[in-house]
Amino acid sequence: MLVNVETDRTFQSYLDRMEQRLYAEMQPILTAGIRLQVNRSSIAGENYVISRGGPVLLRHYQRIYRDQYRAVSEAEAKAETMTRFLAAQLNHLVTEAGRQIRRIAESLRTEIADRILAMVQAGKSNNAIARELRRTAPEISKTRAATIARTETHNSALAAIDATLESKNINVRTKTWWSAQDARVRDSHAEAHGQEVPFDQPFEVGSTLMMRPGDSSLGAGPEEIINCRCAVLFNTAPRPARDAPAPAPPIDLAARNAAAAQQAKAFVLERGRATGLEHLRWIDRRTGELHAEIGVGTKTSVSWTPELAAVMGDVARNLEIHHNHPRDLSFSGADLGTMVNTGIRGVWAHGHLGSSFYAAGASDNAQRTLNFLHERGYLTSEANNWLGRGTANNTISSAMANRVYTHAASSALYQEGFIGTYEAELAPDLKAFISDNRDKFGELVGAMRRMARELKAAPTGRGPPPALIDPPGPYAPLSEWLAYRASLNRLKLPGLAPYKAQADRHIKRLRAARR
Repeated sequence: MLVNVETDRTFQSYLDRMEQRLYAEMQPILTAGIRLQVNRSSIAGENYVISRGGPVLLRHYQRIYRDQYRAVSEAEAKAETMTRFLAAQLNHLVTEAGRQIRRIAESLRTEIADRILAMVQAGKSNNAIARELRRTAPEISKTRAATIARTETHNSALAAIDATLESKNINVRTKTWWSAQDARVRDSHAEAHGQEVPFDQPFEVGSTLMMRPGDSSLGAGPEEIINCRCAVLFNTAPRPARDAPAPAPPIDLAARNAAAAQQAKAFVLERGRATGLEHLRWIDRRTGELHAEIGVGTKTSVSWTPELAAVMGDVARNLEIHHNHPRDLSFSGADLGTMVNTGIRGVWAHGHLGSSFYAAGASDNAQRTLNFLHERGYLTSEANNWLGRGTANNTISSAMANRVYTHAASSALYQEGFIGTYEAELAPDLKAFISDNRDKFGELVGAMRRMARELKAAPTGRGPPPALIDPPGPYAPLSEWLAYRASLNRLKLPGLAPYKAQADRHIKRLRAARR
């Protein structure tokens, strides 16, 4: 027996320690995600859990895989063998961590939404609902984090053992389902205790088939997986030695990256034109690997995939993003912000009408400055004189105006040094329009450059404050709206009157609700 009853007790003790470690790391992340969902939006809460929890889950998986490799190995593993095994598992771990953290974030968002709906149906006010959820967020996250820690620790450990058996060339004749044998074991798992089957055959567990505890590949539902503590005992025999694989041919990395970029562009444009929504794929330029899309965006935005969220925090990476813009616009502030203090080195935006834009090397304040230029670009005298807005001399549609403005704003940021690289392959109609109005376009870019320089010289040194980009949500407390209003007062910039008016309306409403 590779694993017997005594070593199973040791295994269970190991799982308990790992569960506690993951619980301690995940619980505060889930609490913050709940509060963000209440104070701002469900998307903000979900994205926070994905971006912060993904790397935590990936590290947890990697630690377990390393531990189980050492535990299963019957001889001292050489360092290069260990490295080879872990490298072979890396893509699986990144994909699995991304998939699971997306599922966790979506499940948490749904649970909070259900709680809100129940309180609305009970007649509670919005303020009362927000206060209740902020107060109970730690308790909700404790329960959820405990379930996540137990389920993910257990499933990843058993998956690691399976992978290690294969990597060590260990021949397993049969396997035995082994439950925790206490009052908490579910009936179907208690009945499966002691069931022995050939290694490549599934166990019969209740009305489902499972290759091992925690396995959902054959259709087992969450009722058979969540909080499971069962293990597997293996009957083993050495396998005959295998011939060493032939060395892989040398890789043309430049050609692989170029091919991946073409595939990414074709994918996001095909999907985007079919759905009218934004889609995203990304490339690891160190390997030329193109990563698949998980999920989908809206008409104006797209979130990071779980895989990307798990690795983008590594500033040493060389990642490239490809996504589509249905309205054929140049970059948004959020597009540029993805490159700040991350491993993302370049971003592509492919327009549905034929434009493609590329940016690299965005500075810390590029996102805020570009957002401000988009707001103010519509109000510049140069733009209004050109468009003849509201007059019989109107020479441009709103759709074309948006395309012109965003390209002008990105060009201004590049010329002022906010972006290290900006390249634009314009759609034929946009290229022709700007060519026919070259002088006026130059005036518009010049006006935006002046505004960008004003932001550089502003007291904050970073342009509009974060609150200007992401103001408090409608259910945020009075204190947050007061702090937001104060930040607008401190910023000596033009064009803030609409934001101040918005804040004043919410402050007046919240003060009236207190009376």
